[in-house]
Amino acid sequence: MKKPYKVPHNHSAESIVSLPLRHLLFFILTLSIVLSLFTLTSCKNDGDITDSTSTDTQTETEKETETDTDTETDGASVSYSDYNLSDYIKLCSYIGVPGKLDVDEITDDDVTAYINSTFLSDLSYEIDLEAGDVILPGDKVNINYYGYINGDFDGFTDGEQFEGGTYSLKKGYNLKLGTGEFVEGFEEGIVGHTVGETFDIYCTFPLDYEPNEKLRGVSVVYTITVNSAERIVYPELTDEICAQYSDYKTADECRAAVRVMLEEEALYRATQSLGADIFNYVYENSTVISYPEALIKAEERRVISLYEVYAENGDMTLDEFIEYYHEMSPDEFYKLLREQSKNIVRQNMILYLICDLEDIKITDAEYKAGAERIAKENEMGSADDAISYYGEEAIRKHLLFEKVYAFLAENASQPAE
Repeated sequence: MKKPYKVPHNHSAESIVSLPLRHLLFFILTLSIVLSLFTLTSCKNDGDITDSTSTDTQTETEKETETDTDTETDGASVSYSDYNLSDYIKLCSYIGVPGKLDVDEITDDDVTAYINSTFLSDLSYEIDLEAGDVILPGDKVNINYYGYINGDFDGFTDGEQFEGGTYSLKKGYNLKLGTGEFVEGFEEGIVGHTVGETFDIYCTFPLDYEPNEKLRGVSVVYTITVNSAERIVYPELTDEICAQYSDYKTADECRAAVRVMLEEEALYRATQSLGADIFNYVYENSTVISYPEALIKAEERRVISLYEVYAENGDMTLDEFIEYYHEMSPDEFYKLLREQSKNIVRQNMILYLICDLEDIKITDAEYKAGAERIAKENEMGSADDAISYYGEEAIRKHLLFEKVYAFLAENASQPAE
């Protein structure tokens, strides 16, 4: 283990369970996979099964599952529009829920950073920093580091070197500052020091640190030497560059337009975040009268169909797959699966009932624009690519969530300034 702490990155559909903010959009895009947040996050990392199951295979399975659930519930409908949802759930009041719209302030540095990463990206170049030069955020550094326990903790003695906390090879370790690759405080602690300097920084491992549970909550000190550093340099934005590399004629026009765009995005994020908080409030405070059994079974079937593919690719039975990946009995798994399926049905009933009560819909034009935006934000070639990958139903549902979140935020009870 080379690094003292590296944040796990998983951009697959299974792992996205955050609020549907831009670039984290799809926690509701494949409901069959959402249930995997209590599964794949606890999977072993042996790779003998997951490596043989491609994203394409998962996508095909999801599509097949969506079709199957229309007919595999003893003739009962699995379409929420066929139910009078007011008979199944009693919503709490969702108008005037207290909440604060917390919009990030856009600074000149934010505008410059965006321009550098877009219009000026192809014009940038790297320079080598010299001994004594001050390290700045975003610089690439080559370092050696030695980690020691700082204090008395169970299983450790003060001053002890710990596993994975040292990189002493002569070639040094290359790190771009600001990537979040190391434990909080490590990269930030390098900023402000100089090339050639040796110094100490103090960090504490997070309580949910996964690579080594013994280090959870443990304070450590790193002795770091900056061997060398590089910096990306961008040219000054000029009217000539704007005319050649953007749709703007002047640098001032470009900066003004970028600021407006970033402010709009900041407002969007704040609105969606507040709306999601209120939606969670409604989820917790509404009362389910009863669950349509067909909808629960449809959600269960989505997951089981996916697992059957995983099991087949791993040359396992379904029960063997469940026991291997969950370290629980099939009976325990199916009980948990049912509870998670009920949670999703509850969430969906709230979503669709609010849409019915407030006449919230997605027009064809909004759907087309939304699919294009989703494709762009996920680096897909076209809206058709996004629709093919995620499915029309999932994209429409995501767009409905966005609209409902915006509605709830707009109708929140804002505190007095």
